[in-house]
Amino acid sequence: MSEDSPYSRPLVLQGAAQRPAFDAENVDAINKQFSIINQNFQGIDETLETLRYNVRAAINEDVDKLRDEIHKELDVKKIRKEFAAEIASLRVETYKTINENINGADKTLLELGLNVRKMIDEGIDKLRNEICKEFSVENLRKEFATEIASLRADMTIQIASLRADIVTTRPTQSKRRV
Repeated sequence: MSEDSPYSRPLVLQGAAQRPAFDAENVDAINKQFSIINQNFQGIDETLETLRYNVRAAINEDVDKLRDEIHKELDVKKIRKEFAAEIASLRVETYKTINENINGADKTLLELGLNVRKMIDEGIDKLRNEICKEFSVENLRKEFATEIASLRADMTIQIASLRADIVTTRPTQSKRRV
């Protein structure tokens, strides 16, 4: 260690009095110094408190002035009107978008309906064609002609049967007349 270092010095210098470091005179002097220091700190605390109060008051005053200036500059009614106009505009845009989407959905549903209608019409046309093939006028004429022919044959048979019955029952009736 170097010779100038505080650690290299002896605790008690040569020739110094060998007595307690604190005697009554020193303690009184130290207490007076601490009393003065405490008074100074109390004064500093009071000064800082006053300064804090003054700064806060100045800030509040400036904020109030600024707030007043802002209120003067900004017309609250005008801002409310502008805000209401903006909200109304947004509502109109929203309703427009909703209507466009509904119209798009209506178009989609219309297309779906038309496609379903087309499928039904095609199915009915196909069924009609098959029915017309099966029940064509020519086929119906043939069937009606066959049916009429069978009815005529049945009627002829029935008429012949009735005539036979009449013929068999007539001679008995003619005998009674006589």
